[in-house]
Amino acid sequence: MTFEFVQRAPAEPLHELVESLWFARGSMPYQRELIAPTGSTVVVCILGPPMVVTADANDGPIEFIDGYVLGPHDRPVLNEPTAHTVAAGIVTTAVGARAALGIDPAPLRGAARSCHAAGGWVLELGAAARSATEARAVLDAMEAVLLDRVGPTGASVTLARRAVDRLADDPARSVAAVAGELGVSPGQLHRVVTQVVGLSPVAVRRIMRMRRLLEVADDPGVGGWTGLAARFGWYDQSHFTRDFRRHTGVTPSEYRRARIAHLPAEDRTPGFVPRP
Repeated sequence: MTFEFVQRAPAEPLHELVESLWFARGSMPYQRELIAPTGSTVVVCILGPPMVVTADANDGPIEFIDGYVLGPHDRPVLNEPTAHTVAAGIVTTAVGARAALGIDPAPLRGAARSCHAAGGWVLELGAAARSATEARAVLDAMEAVLLDRVGPTGASVTLARRAVDRLADDPARSVAAVAGELGVSPGQLHRVVTQVVGLSPVAVRRIMRMRRLLEVADDPGVGGWTGLAARFGWYDQSHFTRDFRRHTGVTPSEYRRARIAHLPAEDRTPGFVPRP
């Protein structure tokens, strides 16, 4: 069975709250995959066989039958389909969980929870996904639920989004500097970002820095890891390797080798690491 993966960005006014909607169907050419953190909250609606997920805050692997919500995390998550995959999902922006999904992300940090336990309107998203069969129709149905349910953002989300944007543009910038630019104290910025994103500003900065690196790591001609690390502010190779492994679960050389071996060049979504 070939693997079908369809992904698209949502329409306004969701674009500041939702990064993407996706649909996947088929058999992966490997048994499991590590998924690096992005700062997002993710809803996965399982439309086929169960999936087993291991997240940092869980006691161990959990089998999900209908779907799950993956909270914001700063360590990789292990995904293990039990058979072929049929699933659809939503990836929020760092600040989108509450307004787009009705979910408080902070209690979900580093965890995977069933859709029933997560609350919000994720059960409606699952029902909408099951109402269609083809990829486009599934995504249309989920997007309609989001458009109907999306709530106001408010001042906290606006402040958190501005902070995340600045940290993404320049992850080397200190949190104190960002707070000063936004006219708030570092303590206030910490409280707001932690509440809205579910992660501290320091964790967000670390994730965004590595995320930017991974977005170009597969580009032809990007060169070796030493030069790439220096380009993004790592000048100690051992420090870079530790940070990379913490973020992806593998070393830089293992990351590139696994992706070349198992993923076509056009399907190498940053941060996904095939595992045997």
